[in-house]
Amino acid sequence: MNDLKSANSVKIGKIFTDIRNKKSFTIQDVAQSLVMNIKYIKSIESGNYSVFPSEAFARAYFLKYKNFLSINCEFPSLYKKEKIKITKSNKNSKFNFFLMSFRRNLIAILISISFIIAGSKIINTNINSKVKIETIPVKKITEEKVSVFRNYINEEVDQSIFFPVKNTYSDNNETNSKINIKNSLNLNFLENCWVEISSNNKFIIYQLFVSGDSYSINIEKPFKIVVGNATGIEGTYNGNKIDFISNANRLSVNTIFFNNE
Repeated sequence: MNDLKSANSVKIGKIFTDIRNKKSFTIQDVAQSLVMNIKYIKSIESGNYSVFPSEAFARAYFLKYKNFLSINCEFPSLYKKEKIKITKSNKNSKFNFFLMSFRRNLIAILISISFIIAGSKIINTNINSKVKIETIPVKKITEEKVSVFRNYINEEVDQSIFFPVKNTYSDNNETNSKINIKNSLNLNFLENCWVEISSNNKFIIYQLFVSGDSYSINIEKPFKIVVGNATGIEGTYNGNKIDFISNANRLSVNTIFFNNE
């Protein structure tokens, strides 16, 4: 494996080592406190990041260790090309999220206007009769309007937009029926675990989850999942259980490809 380090990364690593020793922490103390692999700690202190599967993975553990020691330093510049890709992905995600919010707000306004118009017609037609006002099927009008907008969402909105759910559980049948659909990926975290999901060479999410978190997304093949601490995650895709453990390497990192059959 080729070394991935620079003079700057080695210098920053020495800062970590010096402050750790100054605070009388052993590497084992840090690993136990942060639930962090000893190899990652040694990699940061040596300035050689070749042990990490990606920049996002390395950044997450660098930040975690830096905050633990209260160090004020920046992540070394070792992944220039990957950093550009992640930045573009973040911009696209922010734009898609803004577009989705705008559409939802517009739909809510249109529904409200339809309610006002429908209510005005009912009042004008039945101004002298309360009984007739109460018997007009207002609910039917509402359901028809909502149905139109739901169809619009299903046809027009980009289904690749997702909303992660953290520490949220529900026994509501309507909620469960929406999550359990075709191309549904559901993840549950038993321990702290790093996850990267990418599709067509673009990052969809890269995040460090903690024990008790859950995450759901509707995503079509092909896509790739990279997990750190493969024993701390369970999940399903299209209702089928995902095996995160069998092909994990000695660092408990596993990369799983979901290709079109």
